[in-house]
Amino acid sequence: MTERITDPARPVGPGMERTCPFAPPEELERLRDNAPVAPFQFLDGHVGWIVTSHELIRRIMGDPRFSRGASGNPLTPPEIQAALVAQAIDTDDTFPDDARKRVEDLRAESRLVDLTWDPVVVRALHDSPLRILPFSNMDPPHHTRMRRLLTGFFTVRSVTAHRDRITEIVDECLDEMERRGGPVDIVELFAFPIPFRMSCEMLGVPEEMRPALELLSSDRNRAGATEEDVVNVFLELRELTAKVIELRRTEPGDDLLSRLVQDGEMTEVELVSAAVLLTLAAVLTTSNTLAGSIAALLRDREQWDLLVAGAVGPAAATEELLRYTSAVQAAETRTALEDVELAGVTVKAYERLALSLAVANRDEHVFANGGRLDLTRKATNHVTFGHGVHQCLGQQLVRLEVQIAISRLAERFPTLKLAGDITWPNEEVDIHGPVRVPVSW
Repeated sequence: MTERITDPARPVGPGMERTCPFAPPEELERLRDNAPVAPFQFLDGHVGWIVTSHELIRRIMGDPRFSRGASGNPLTPPEIQAALVAQAIDTDDTFPDDARKRVEDLRAESRLVDLTWDPVVVRALHDSPLRILPFSNMDPPHHTRMRRLLTGFFTVRSVTAHRDRITEIVDECLDEMERRGGPVDIVELFAFPIPFRMSCEMLGVPEEMRPALELLSSDRNRAGATEEDVVNVFLELRELTAKVIELRRTEPGDDLLSRLVQDGEMTEVELVSAAVLLTLAAVLTTSNTLAGSIAALLRDREQWDLLVAGAVGPAAATEELLRYTSAVQAAETRTALEDVELAGVTVKAYERLALSLAVANRDEHVFANGGRLDLTRKATNHVTFGHGVHQCLGQQLVRLEVQIAISRLAERFPTLKLAGDITWPNEEVDIHGPVRVPVSW
């Protein structure tokens, strides 16, 4: 078992203060420049490592000696993470008996939070993934199979086929903004509904089920939620998704779930898990990127004016906004499957690493003056979507939605401006972005 500590002053850990909500904590930026692999205390008290270098993060993401399976998220409360994994183990009859027994022992000892640090459980999650959990938590070859079945829906060519419909949705949101008149919250009327509506249409979620799906998606990480709350929301989300799949089985349409059902290569459990992941990932990543991008642009009129004047194309602007906002702050985590040397540090087997993507996206070795938003920058080598086999499956869809959204917004509302204070989450969350951005024009 890896070390647990009670003195938070020894390593760095979650909860470091930000001097600017658009930037990662300065302490992490200092680590990147001086100790790119440093001790890190996770929320459950275990000590692992935090990696802040762009080059090292890309290397780790491409190295099969680091597992995604048991790693979870450094910003997810450990009790909730453990409860979700334990619930999945309880319902999976293929999970190895020795690992199941280990989980039962930890539960009996009131140490369930330790399960994703336990070598027996970690190895089992690597070799025998829990199919009720998202395939993003699987390692090859299991992850490879699931990703292969979905990749065709998210190629550049497949995503580009949705351009006209995305544009229609964007324009409908802009029409509603204009109808209401400012000030309005652009998160509520623009940044959230665009990816949510597009995701529902691509998956084949009928209109009558969308309000419940929207509520469950927003409740998933609400402040103050208990382990029981989150597990229940997760189960309700799966139940609703299963109803959509059954509907598409009897009434197929021209949508992703209908085609997956007809292909018949995924089990029912795999179908539901994939649909839940695609819905949450598509909506949360895009909406937070859009909200953060608009807020950042309106704080820097020079950059906004470049976009309005057409001096920078939407594709180039989007890459820089993806880099600068880094909606996925530190959601990428890995567990070493064996001892590995990194930057003069020995990461021991079954120790966990938190990968700080936001800090890597400002690495001065890669992005000169990386703390500054610069739409003229060539920022295509950011790590917002990860790297290697686990890089974001829907990244081309996110790109296209952001490109269309920011370009149409600049065309329709060139005088857009902030109309009050930007509201940020009260606590650190895995997908970072403002929850309210009041604007007028």
